[in-house]
Amino acid sequence: MTGHRVLRTRHPQTSVRWRPRALALALALVTVAAVLALAGLSTGDLGLTPAQTWAALVTGDGTGGVVVREFRLPRVLAALGAGAALGLSGALFQTLVRNPLGSPELIGFTQGASAGAVAGIVLVGATGWALVGAATAGGAVTALAVYVLAFRRGVLGPRLVLVGIGIGAMLNAVTWWLLTRAELN
Repeated sequence: MTGHRVLRTRHPQTSVRWRPRALALALALVTVAAVLALAGLSTGDLGLTPAQTWAALVTGDGTGGVVVREFRLPRVLAALGAGAALGLSGALFQTLVRNPLGSPELIGFTQGASAGAVAGIVLVGATGWALVGAATAGGAVTALAVYVLAFRRGVLGPRLVLVGIGIGAMLNAVTWWLLTRAELN
């Protein structure tokens, strides 16, 4: 295995295989995320330098400490968490369909959520959380339908993609049909 290194411990059963290039890339990305997080903490109506932001973050004293800790830090942490969750979900999805270009649109999930949202609006006048629920239900029902229809002694990536494309096309037609039948107010 070219490019791999092995870290062996004193216990013969324990060893870790790692790639220096992957580790360097991960460290570079963590550094970029930390710099951008500091920039996000510094940006706002109360202009703070990075040094002032760091001091406010560590000590929490004064107006800067309140602004950084109470307002900006939760926003930055939420952004980092959402980005990490999206990256992880994308990696899991691509692993599931065994396709590095796999996306929810390819399997029909996006079309299912769209059809659910449009059906909620057109049929029952859904707004707010009801609309979110209709879109989530549409995506979940589509995911279940694609999985059930693609299952035959296991789920294979190509079969899953083909079934997803077919169901996605059908759901696009349903969405457009609902839009043509909707009453405009």
